[in-house]
Amino acid sequence: MKKLKLANRWDERLEKVRQEKMEVENPEAEQKDAESLEVQETEAEKEFNETDLKTTDESELTALEDLGSESDYTQFMSPEVSESIRKLALRKLFSGAEFNITDGLDDYDEDYTSFATLGNVITQEMKLKQKTKLEKRAKEMEEVEENVEAREKAFVAVEEVSVEPTSMVPLLSSGNLLIIGKDETPIMQALTSLKESPLRTSVLRIGRGDEEDFDGIKVIYSQNLEVKISGYLGNFTVTLETPQGNMNIAQVVDSNRENFDLILDLNTPSLSGADTKPLGYYAPEGDETILRKALEALPEQIGEFEKPVFLQYDANICAHNKSEQIGCQRCLEACPTLAITSKGEAIDVDNYLCQGGGVCATVCPTGALKYVFPRPEDMANRIRTLLTAFLNSGGEEPWLLFYGEEAGAERIKHIIDSLPGNILSIEVEEVGSVGLEIWLSALAFGAKKVLLLDSHLIPESVENMIHKQIKIAQLILQGLGFAETCISWIGRKSELTDVLLEKTKAMPKIAEATYFALSDKRKALFYALDHLYECSPEPQEMIELPSDASFGQVKINLKSCTLCLSCASICPTSALTAGGEHPRLNFQENLCVQCGLCESACPEKIVSLERRILLSPELRKDFHILKEEEPFCCIKCGKAFSTPSMIEMITGRLAGHSMFSEPGAIDRLKMCEDCRVIDMF
Repeated sequence: MKKLKLANRWDERLEKVRQEKMEVENPEAEQKDAESLEVQETEAEKEFNETDLKTTDESELTALEDLGSESDYTQFMSPEVSESIRKLALRKLFSGAEFNITDGLDDYDEDYTSFATLGNVITQEMKLKQKTKLEKRAKEMEEVEENVEAREKAFVAVEEVSVEPTSMVPLLSSGNLLIIGKDETPIMQALTSLKESPLRTSVLRIGRGDEEDFDGIKVIYSQNLEVKISGYLGNFTVTLETPQGNMNIAQVVDSNRENFDLILDLNTPSLSGADTKPLGYYAPEGDETILRKALEALPEQIGEFEKPVFLQYDANICAHNKSEQIGCQRCLEACPTLAITSKGEAIDVDNYLCQGGGVCATVCPTGALKYVFPRPEDMANRIRTLLTAFLNSGGEEPWLLFYGEEAGAERIKHIIDSLPGNILSIEVEEVGSVGLEIWLSALAFGAKKVLLLDSHLIPESVENMIHKQIKIAQLILQGLGFAETCISWIGRKSELTDVLLEKTKAMPKIAEATYFALSDKRKALFYALDHLYECSPEPQEMIELPSDASFGQVKINLKSCTLCLSCASICPTSALTAGGEHPRLNFQENLCVQCGLCESACPEKIVSLERRILLSPELRKDFHILKEEEPFCCIKCGKAFSTPSMIEMITGRLAGHSMFSEPGAIDRLKMCEDCRVIDMF
C-alpha cells in the first residue's frame, strides 16, 4: 500500500504542474512551462522508479487473473515491463469496486448500452399508439356506427342464452408452506418477506447438511436424494427417495402432518415436471417479478376454495388402449398439468390438477374427453346467437376474437373500447378449449374470420398443439376454396392492432347455417364441413392431412389379409366392422379417428393408416367393403368354419412341420373342429 501512496503523490505533483501550465497566458511562458513540465515529469518518474521499483522479469510477474485489490501493482511499473502488460494490470486495478464508487447523484452513471426486454408489459405509449390506430381506422369506416350498435345488440342477445353449469370440487388450505431451494439468498429473501404472514413455513434445502432451526423455522436438507412432489393446493406430498423407502418431509417437520398446503419452489428449473403448475405451487424459476407476485399471493392462499370441473369423460368411446394394444395418446401428450394418466384401457382425469386448459378435449378425436366449462354445444349456440343477432341488426363482416380469461383479457383491455365495430370478442377460460369444430361452425354461422389470441400463460406445448389444429383447419379451408387466413393465430409478439386492421382475405358472402349445435363432437364438425362444402364454389373432394390428424382411411394388403377380423373387434368407433356370418371387412371413413388400434392388433401386420379427409359428404358417408370371401367349408361335413385365405395361410406355414409329415395329416387343417377330432381318434 506504501507504493500506491507514492504513486498518488506523483500524480498530485503532475496535476499541480498542469494547473500552473493552464494559468499561463504568454505563449513563450507556456512553452517554457511545458519544458519545465517535461523535466519535472522526468524527475518524478526517476524519483518514483529509483525509490520504489526494482528491475522486474516479466516471467516473475503475478498472473493478471490473480490480481486483486490487495495485490502489489508496483511490479508492473518497472521500465522492463511492456506497455501492454502494464496497461492490462492498471485496468484490472482501476476496474475494482474501490475505484468505482458513485455518489448516486449522477443520473447518467448507469449502463445504458443494454436494455431489459419489456416482456408482457405494455407501456402507456404503446397503449396510446394502439388506441390511436383503432380510432383512426374507425373514422375511416362509414359503417362503424352500425357495426358498433349491432355488436351491442348481439352481446345483449347472447346473455339470454342459457348455459348448463358445471360441478365444483372443494380445496382446503391451512397455510402450511414448504419452501424448496438450493441457494441461501432467495430462501432468506422469501423468509424475510413472509415473516409477518400467517403462513407456517418450513424449508427443504437441496444439498447436504444438518437439520437447522432458523428463527423457529425448521430447515431440512435433502442430502442430495431425489425429491418427489405430487398433489395440489391443500394436499401436496413431498418425499425423499431413500434406500429404506420414501421419507415424507411433512412428517419430518411435524409427526402429526402428512401433507403441505403450499409449495414455493425456488429451483431453476423447478422440480415440477408440469408445464402448468398445480394450484398452490409457485415456481418463479429465477424471475424476480414472478417471485415478488408469488410472495404477495401466498399469504392469501389460506381457507376454503372451489374450482370448476372442466372435463367430462366417456370411457365407452375412448380410443386410448384396448386388449393390451396401445391406441390414441393425444390427451396424454397435450395435457400441460399432468392431470391425465393412463389406467389400462381407459384414462383418469384428476379434477384437482386440471386447470381448464382444454387442449386435451380439443385434440380428442372421438369426444370421449368433453370440455364442460362451457360445453361445446353451449359455446356453439352462443356463437350462432351472437352472429345471427349481429347480422340481423345491420352488422357487416363479423370477425370473432377468442381470448383467455386472464392473460388474454389483460392483453386487450386497453383497446377493448376502441375495437372496430365488426370485432366480436369472446372471452373463454382458455383459448385451447376452443377447437376445430367450433372454428368451422363459427364460419358456417356467418363469421368472416376466427382469430385466436395468444398470451404468455399458454405453455409452449399447448401452443404447439393448437398450431397443429390450426394447420388442419387451414388445409380444409384451402380444399374448400376459401382463404387459410379465415382462421388465424395472433402470436404474443404480434402487434394486436395491426392484425385487427390488416386487410387479409376473409370468408366470402355465403348463406349462414341455421342448425342447432350438437353435443357429438364428430357430428358437429361434419355438419359445419357439409355446410361449407355446399357453399364452396369449387371444392375438392379429398385433401391429404398431416400424420397427426384424426381423419383418414384404413388400408390393408388384400393378398395377405386372412379376414381374421382382429381389427374390427378392437375398433373403438366401429369404423371397421365384420360382415356377420359372411366373411367380410367393412369400413366407414367418417367414423375412423386414426387411433392405430387396428394397426397394432393385426397379427399379419398388413394394416396401415392414411391421413386424409373427404370433404364431399357423399364420399365420407360411403360404406366400403375392404375385403370379402366365400366361407371355407369343412372337407368332411361341408360346415362353413373359416375363410379360404386363413386356411391357405395356415397350411402354407405348417406344410413342412414334423407334426404334419404323415400322409393326410395336413388335410385335418381343412376340417372343422368336430371332424378333426374324429379323424385323429
